[in-house]
Amino acid sequence: MNTVFDKLFSLVSFSLLFCTMHGHAEPSTELKVYDLNSRCIPESTVRQVAGRLGPVTPNGGSNDRATNASKSLYAVLEFYETVFGWRSYDGEGSPIPLLTNFAWERGGGCDGLNAYWSSHGLMGILRGEPRVPNLDLGKDIDIIGHELTHGVFGHTQQLHHQPCPVDVLNESVSDMLGVTAKVWVGSEKDFENLRPDVNSYKMAHNFASIYAYLGHPMPGGALRIVSNPTISGHVDHYSDFTESCDWKGGYSEYPYTGITNLAFYLMAEGGRHPARAVNIEVEGIGLANAARVIFYVLEHRIPFNDLPEFARAAKRAAQRLFGENSFQEKSVHNAFAVVGLFNSAWKEPESAPEPESAPEPESAPEPESAPEPAPVQDPDLTRPFTISGLTFVYILIGGSAVLAISILFMGALNQPRLAVAYAGGGSSSRPYPSPRPPQPQRDVDQQHDAQDGAARYFGTEEHGSGVVSPSSVSVSIDCGGATCSLSLNDEPRTVGREALLPGSVGAKISEDGYIGRRHFEIWYQSDVDKIYIRNINANGTTINGLRLGEGEKGSYSANKPFEVIIGKTILTIGRV
Repeated sequence: MNTVFDKLFSLVSFSLLFCTMHGHAEPSTELKVYDLNSRCIPESTVRQVAGRLGPVTPNGGSNDRATNASKSLYAVLEFYETVFGWRSYDGEGSPIPLLTNFAWERGGGCDGLNAYWSSHGLMGILRGEPRVPNLDLGKDIDIIGHELTHGVFGHTQQLHHQPCPVDVLNESVSDMLGVTAKVWVGSEKDFENLRPDVNSYKMAHNFASIYAYLGHPMPGGALRIVSNPTISGHVDHYSDFTESCDWKGGYSEYPYTGITNLAFYLMAEGGRHPARAVNIEVEGIGLANAARVIFYVLEHRIPFNDLPEFARAAKRAAQRLFGENSFQEKSVHNAFAVVGLFNSAWKEPESAPEPESAPEPESAPEPESAPEPAPVQDPDLTRPFTISGLTFVYILIGGSAVLAISILFMGALNQPRLAVAYAGGGSSSRPYPSPRPPQPQRDVDQQHDAQDGAARYFGTEEHGSGVVSPSSVSVSIDCGGATCSLSLNDEPRTVGREALLPGSVGAKISEDGYIGRRHFEIWYQSDVDKIYIRNINANGTTINGLRLGEGEKGSYSANKPFEVIIGKTILTIGRV
């Protein structure tokens, strides 16, 4: 009984400590904190050791590594939940195990200088250097924010295989939002009034300070410098990017993060390229708006597979957030143009010149009016109006005849319509409700509606021949000699690198890096006997030579094969 009471008292005490430290309500995500007591453990057994020890309640001490790491992670969770309405790493508030205060056993020694996010949905913050307890990795909020953003990035992008460009973007986006979380905490958590300074864009102060203590100072006193990547020896322009992430004979994505990191800094703060003669001046939109743009790309899953596509995705996010041709869209475009991800600076949309108005003709002088003659009274107007008795009789008889004929004519005209309305249940003008309820209307392309001459409906409808078409259709899909069959109905089916078609056709799609994870939707509409395709990828889908932009759709006869191009892959689709 005492044990249960002690645990309850400890939990309440830590909750009060957290609220005192933060001054804000605790975020809704549950943390399970594991303190591994500075153990040096093989990397493969860390989770097992933590599981044996069980979660703990940090004691709140300033040099307690579990306390510092959990405090920083709570702050980052609060940042995501307060600013973006995003709970935990998955947006749904899933619990996060936090492993703290340990080192990896490597090469006969202990490596405590690291932090990581695991695909199992847990975070690890290593112990740092025990000889300098005041330099605690758990105090680097930008690093904690970086690691949690790996979880957000991985969840929203649904990554299974990450080519080099996506690895780079995963690290870079984590830097961007990690820096923003740090500045938010340092600005009294006031997102609309962030106060970044010259050091805000330097990553991992404590991490770099430990390296300096060990005799290995980092350039600029930071792990990475977002505002000027070349100081850290990193790449700052797309012209120096290699698709293989080759770096000094090995694979490393980190040096290439400088390209998009610098674009983010310029987007937020404005200015020019700090190390190259690029003749583009960027007007900053502020750190808060820059972070909004980046998070919008993740939350709304605007697709990208490489750095130029990410630049286009960010530009599209700015357009959706702030409006087409807005100041913010221009800034985002120019920031990515500075680092070579757009070919040129923003070009203002051309507006048609207003036609010059013709000069008004000079008005001729008005002629002098002649004096008006004195009015002459018409003698007929003064004569009294009279009708003879015979004339009055003629007028009365004629008017009565016209009125009678009109009444008979109107009755004959209305009688058939009323008979049809009552007997047949409704005429063409439907003066009464039809006994058949209206069918739900399908959202089809207006251009094709106009060509078909009528609005279409789900399900089956009677054609002019009186035949009801089947509700599904089997199609054959050919891809360079590989074929597969597919049954389509009125439920859209997604096709892409993560929504594969059957067999060898799916294998070919998975090999095309230019195809999005979700590229297009396809379905069959039986009432018009047509196959519909909606493009859902920024790269577009081309059908019979006509390119569909993101969100656009078209319809194609099921009886005639048509060609679909996605990425570098050509599909031919037709009824079996």
